[in-house]
Amino acid sequence: MSPGETSMATAAGQPQVRSPFGRFLFDHTIEEYPHGSRRYGYLTLAVLATVVLYYVYYTQTGVTPNILAGFHMSFAFYIGIIVVSNLMGAFASLPAGRTDRLGRTNVVIYGLLIVGLLTAIGIPLSSNEWGYAVITCLIGIVEGAILVATPALVRDFSPQLGRASAMGFWTIGPVAGSLITSLVALHTLDHFGQTHWKSQFVISGVAAIVVFAISLFFLKDLSPQRLARRMVSARDQALVQASARRVTERPSV
Repeated sequence: MSPGETSMATAAGQPQVRSPFGRFLFDHTIEEYPHGSRRYGYLTLAVLATVVLYYVYYTQTGVTPNILAGFHMSFAFYIGIIVVSNLMGAFASLPAGRTDRLGRTNVVIYGLLIVGLLTAIGIPLSSNEWGYAVITCLIGIVEGAILVATPALVRDFSPQLGRASAMGFWTIGPVAGSLITSLVALHTLDHFGQTHWKSQFVISGVAAIVVFAISLFFLKDLSPQRLARRMVSARDQALVQASARRVTERPSV
């Protein structure tokens, strides 16, 4: 195939062939609906990512007085940063609702990496209030995109009649994230010293990078073809799988 034909095929929507390393990095889809421990494992990873993201978000609340003193920042400016970052995250969540093309897992996995690096490296390297404001707004944008993808993953791995329980499980994220922030600050802030408050961002950023690494290896998403077949209950799942087995086992004429 000539280069021109290759570009036409790509433009027509044909999938590009990736190397094994490329598939490892970007192809995290599965064809079969998981059940049992596998399904609970994927749900747990989605919730874990949510907990860590909220932990990163709430890190600043655990050291607010230190931030104000360290950057000689007014409280009004600090509140302005929070408001702007939340607004930017809200606007970022709008296009993030269409994550099928990129893959929900890719949004979560690489979003965790970006948030982790910005938090563990970007904020500690900030030298003034404006640098802190820019990094915080960037984190808000990425988190806004991820926090659309994680509940979508929970929904995909839950039959419709069981989604209320699954989404209740997902809402652990904000509460657990706030609790972790308080516990980590309580046990580490005095150890590192009140003047070394940036250590709290390093800890939460490293936590996000660790969850990124775990998700890179283990977090999966249903393929677009599999997503097209919605199931209402676990019984529907069994019927779909049984039907697929009958079609597979049917002898050819």
